[in-house]
Amino acid sequence: MDAGILCNKEMVDLLMRMKKHLKLHHQVTLNLSDPHLMASLLDLATLKDDVLQGMMQYLMALAGKEWSERYLSAAKKSAPAVSAKSLTEKLRDKLLADTSMVSSRAPIPVAVPTANLADSSTRVRYYRGQPIYG
Repeated sequence: MDAGILCNKEMVDLLMRMKKHLKLHHQVTLNLSDPHLMASLLDLATLKDDVLQGMMQYLMALAGKEWSERYLSAAKKSAPAVSAKSLTEKLRDKLLADTSMVSSRAPIPVAVPTANLADSSTRVRYYRGQPIYG
């Protein structure tokens, strides 16, 4: 990656999504170990792909103000009229929706026999997170 850019997990996940998207839709390979990755991404700023441009704009916003400005100038766009944070939050929520659907499932309730709980001689053990009475 370019000197001075430290990627967090969110940035790496976004880069992996961009890599898959570029390979599938544009037949472009993206090498994450490339020392000039961010500069090569700026070359792709003129592609007519809204999903890719949204991911790229969010990545550049995460990378810092300088990279965001470089992206906007490379894409020949003006700064958004609304706050950039709200746009990036919307994009992040949309991109991470598939992972949040997995974690949003309600836990399955466990039937606990109430008669055995009153008896103090009943021993309760837990096996793989499930109570075993006996």
